[in-house]
Amino acid sequence: MDDYFIKMMASILEDCHNSNKVYLSDFLAKTEQEAIISLKASYPSLTLIFDGKIGDSEYKKALIYPSDLKLKPDFKITIIEIKYNPRYLNLTHRNIMGTILSYGIKRNRLGDIVIIDRKAYFAISNEVSKYIIDNMRAINGVPVELVEANEAINR
Repeated sequence: MDDYFIKMMASILEDCHNSNKVYLSDFLAKTEQEAIISLKASYPSLTLIFDGKIGDSEYKKALIYPSDLKLKPDFKITIIEIKYNPRYLNLTHRNIMGTILSYGIKRNRLGDIVIIDRKAYFAISNEVSKYIIDNMRAINGVPVELVEANEAINR
């Protein structure tokens, strides 16, 4: 955890508190989430919610807003399913992440990656979801198809 992140989040919390602003983070690691929880303790007038859209997510986005705002939380996360033929490709967390990052997607735009019963899913920020769906056609040279998942993903 670096000082820059702590100072940036302290400034964001102060801004939300003083200016009635709403803040939505990129995906955060556990240590970053814990740091925000700790900083938020000084602002009881703010609401802090985390979500990663995949059950028991490790990487989550933070939504911070004044508690008196009536807000329907929208974390702007898309869950994508990778359709592939398991006879030709053994998907791993590593090769999914490597392929996504090779398209220039920053790590903080990518949430959890899960593989359940030969089905692979990942959470990604809405801002880049269409780009990755439209452009990612193969993993390790094997054709794949990306589609938005319609069901909730639980580990």
